[in-house]
Amino acid sequence: MSDWLEPPEPDEVEVTLFGPGKGECVLIHVGEAEWIVVDSCIDDTGRSAPLNYLGSLGVGVEQIRLIVASHWHDDHVGGLAGLVDSATAARLVCSAALEPDEFLHLVSAADLRPMVKATSGVHEFRRVLDCLSEREVYPVYASADRVLYRRPISIGSSHCEVISLSPSDASSHDALQGLRKLLEQQDATQRTVVPRPRRNPAAVVLWISVGIVHVLLGSDLEVDSNPAKGWTAVLDAISRPTERASVFKVAHHGSVNGHDPRVWTDMLEADPYCVLTPYLSGATPIPRPTDMDRLVSLSPNIWITRRPGTPSVRRDSRVDRMAKEVTRWIRASEPQNAGVVRLRRRSDGTDDWRVHSSGSAARLA
Repeated sequence: MSDWLEPPEPDEVEVTLFGPGKGECVLIHVGEAEWIVVDSCIDDTGRSAPLNYLGSLGVGVEQIRLIVASHWHDDHVGGLAGLVDSATAARLVCSAALEPDEFLHLVSAADLRPMVKATSGVHEFRRVLDCLSEREVYPVYASADRVLYRRPISIGSSHCEVISLSPSDASSHDALQGLRKLLEQQDATQRTVVPRPRRNPAAVVLWISVGIVHVLLGSDLEVDSNPAKGWTAVLDAISRPTERASVFKVAHHGSVNGHDPRVWTDMLEADPYCVLTPYLSGATPIPRPTDMDRLVSLSPNIWITRRPGTPSVRRDSRVDRMAKEVTRWIRASEPQNAGVVRLRRRSDGTDDWRVHSSGSAARLA
């Protein structure tokens, strides 16, 4: 069997990042055959990237403990409702600082009356809510300094803790104020068009500890002019972890508006292993060349799932249809085009991170 298809050992931490060019998903093995999924995307086979990958390892969805929607932008929630529907043992986590259109979907979920015209990401939120409602369970709302998961300590198993570092109280307060203003102008007979904010101070940043290994997932959190929001609020928090992470999922596709120098000096080890996805659907793809220069000046260990300018090559749709008819999972030796970066290390820190990149993924230099 290819090394790519070997599941991690019980004492190994794995961080795997998928990024097909528009879309992002992080899979984390936190030891003891337990997994966390952060965000969701579709790979170039048209399937759920995390489910496809876990299936190729022979890992069942019942081993997923948490599914975290860091925020409801289209490029972070592709296929999320299907993932939530499949992983019935997992708890869903999302930001406590919901945007107004997300709030309205939450409010209207009970009577199924659409109140708002929104993006595909927010409609995915509605489908997720419907799925949870059928199971009579509720989402967990992440906020600063909240423990989302802690594995019970037992003989032979490593310590595991997952903590959300954002959104801040100020971000949650502003979200509620935005909902109040929207409800004041809500017309019960029409669906409201809600503009999405240009900045993203409310995405869920995660701190994950397994044994003595620490991982920081930056989501799309941005620097905000208000020091009580965004990265400044995370960095100034009294409860911020004092350890340093050896892996960093770079925030907001490496863009300068997601960069705070203190993250690198105060929260990360020297020369950390960093992974990021690009965003190639906008008028100006990110990261820009200046962003990539900045990143490689901060660490020699930077991997991106697809460089801007890399062409996308899809399989013939007829081949995909035939494959779907005969098998649930395509057990390829490695993904052929969807950029994937995988890091593995033992939770006791006795080895260094081993990096495996495939498809369009590459090391920045």
